[in-house]
Amino acid sequence: VRVVGDLKFEVDIPKKVAVLEIEGERPVVLWGSTHEGEEKLAEEVHLRLMDKFPNLLTVVAPRHIGRARDLKFKIPCIIRTESRKVDEKTQIYVVDTIGELSSLYSYCDVAVIGGSFFPGIGGHNPIEAVVWKKPVVIGNYHGDFKHVVDELDEGIVVADRNSVALEIEKLLQSRELREEVSARAYIKLKENRGVVERILKEVLI
Repeated sequence: VRVVGDLKFEVDIPKKVAVLEIEGERPVVLWGSTHEGEEKLAEEVHLRLMDKFPNLLTVVAPRHIGRARDLKFKIPCIIRTESRKVDEKTQIYVVDTIGELSSLYSYCDVAVIGGSFFPGIGGHNPIEAVVWKKPVVIGNYHGDFKHVVDELDEGIVVADRNSVALEIEKLLQSRELREEVSARAYIKLKENRGVVERILKEVLI
């Protein structure tokens, strides 16, 4: 038996990038693959950060898009199937389409990986954001992707429900920090790539 790597690292940038028009220059935080409770957490974080980032845009992409239209927010929001354009009044943009999340990460300043802030899910793959060289925050319940997070070392910011707002705030405040964190993760990602080639080499020997 030979272990030649983890196929979770074999994620590439999508060939076709989803269209998203954001009016004005706005910091964007994208919460990807969220589950129950995490959309409310995203809104709470948004409201907390608005004092320092009044034009903040939060993008929420539920893991199961059937939940999208049932989500209720206290602040102005629109749904992707209703508009590909985000005006300056919109504070939360809800993604209810299939297959676009991996390319929508290209529009964000900070990516937050869902399924990881409450027990029972195990997290989702942060590589979809790392390939775009985006700084990534993941919750402390990321057991299904612990190996990936560990391999990316300090390139992934791990937070819990109480600290996630502060970690996002620190990243939004400093372009230098965002570039430093994302670069560390991207370097580690490249070191772990090539798994498919190594598997084929073993099989064809």
